[in-house]
Amino acid sequence: MNRAAPPRRLRPSRPLVVVFAVLIGLPAACTVWFEGIAPVDPAPFLATIEALPVPSTWEVVHTQTQRDYLLGSRVDRYYFVDGEPQEVAPVVQQVLRSSGLEIFFPDYDTDRCDTPSPGARPAASCPVTRSGTCQEIASAGPVSCHIVAFRWLSQEPPLLERLFVYVSPRGGSVDIGVGKEHRLVDTANRVLVRISADRTTASSFWSSPTPRAS
Repeated sequence: MNRAAPPRRLRPSRPLVVVFAVLIGLPAACTVWFEGIAPVDPAPFLATIEALPVPSTWEVVHTQTQRDYLLGSRVDRYYFVDGEPQEVAPVVQQVLRSSGLEIFFPDYDTDRCDTPSPGARPAASCPVTRSGTCQEIASAGPVSCHIVAFRWLSQEPPLLERLFVYVSPRGGSVDIGVGKEHRLVDTANRVLVRISADRTTASSFWSSPTPRAS
């Protein structure tokens, strides 16, 4: 007597299993990407720069918003200012402080001269004389200034809003914008003030876990 064969169990096909897994996992993967990997929204950085009480005589030349998966998010604004760099720098610090930002002063020697390799001729830009946030290249050479400011966003995790300000030597041509928006512009005997805003962690802020307040 022949026995009836047991019913065969239906197994889902492999393509259907793959499609189902993708449909379930894709939303979670997207959430992880946009929250943990994708660069942050640069809109708050632009709002910070917009809120700075810069003098009305500063001419806005260009504003660029960057949101790059490798370089992160940043906003740059460029101004032309009539004045000497060492005169503009204190105004920049006042503007930053009035917005609730703290000035960060890195430690460096007042006079620095890079040691040339054996047999090499000394560089013409030696020494670099620093005064406050400004530096003069060689004797009576061009003066430029760099100001770094920050504001705590949270302690846990320790996040900071960071602003870099570069004040160029007076006169000549300067670089405006980066990437596709880059161009060379004549200053008409003025200085360029570039304000860059981004976000960073305390541990990577100039390799200092606790930035020193001004």
